[in-house]
Amino acid sequence: MIQILAIRVQVEGLVVDEDSLTCLGEIARDTSLSVVAKINGRANICKEDVEEVKAYIWMPSHPQDYFKSNRKSISHDSST
Repeated sequence: MIQILAIRVQVEGLVVDEDSLTCLGEIARDTSLSVVAKINGRANICKEDVEEVKAYIWMPSHPQDYFKSNRKSISHDSST
């Protein structure tokens, strides 16, 4: 999973440190379609599984606007 993310980082022209890439890999692993299918008691992946994972990783269509408007609450959130 980390290799896939590293390719995406490169394609998007970003610089991501190793710890952040590892953390993103863990998030991707924990929200994978196969995990959701297994939790739901199936070996196959269906549309509902895709939609469930999408809900976990949803991002506004303009993330820069989202983060600008929420930067204060994000940077002062002591729980993360």
